[in-house]
Amino acid sequence: MQLWHQGNLIREYPIEIGKMGTHKQRSGDHRTPVGDYEITWMASRHSDKGYRVVDDESWCIRNRFVYAKKGPSMERLWTDPYGGDQAVIISINYPNYKDRQRGFTGGCIHIHAAKRIAEGMLEKSDGCIHMFPADAIDLYDIVGVGTPVKILP
Repeated sequence: MQLWHQGNLIREYPIEIGKMGTHKQRSGDHRTPVGDYEITWMASRHSDKGYRVVDDESWCIRNRFVYAKKGPSMERLWTDPYGGDQAVIISINYPNYKDRQRGFTGGCIHIHAAKRIAEGMLEKSDGCIHMFPADAIDLYDIVGVGTPVKILP
């Protein structure tokens, strides 16, 4: 992943994408979307910026951050797949208007920390973009809601 500002490359990070690659079209296809998006909300354990991740209460439900006692099993934002004690979630607006016009479905696609690491490598995701926790924290501290995100194949 590359972070650009005013035409200058600022940072590069190793990432991992969906188990089935890119070009997400429907919920559950385990693909990462391709296109132009923007950050819609952010949540973490380490920062006052965005929402605060709380154990057993922080979920992504219908593309929104929600404090609740129950939610979708794959969207438990306090768990190791999201960074656990270093949880960092940067949510993008998939599916955007163009995606919906093409009939694409799904949601809760994020750039996030992941503690699922095997032999020093990040594990593939169910469609999100996985980052090492320290890198995700670094990125989180730099970007904000509304930041454009371009995902290329």
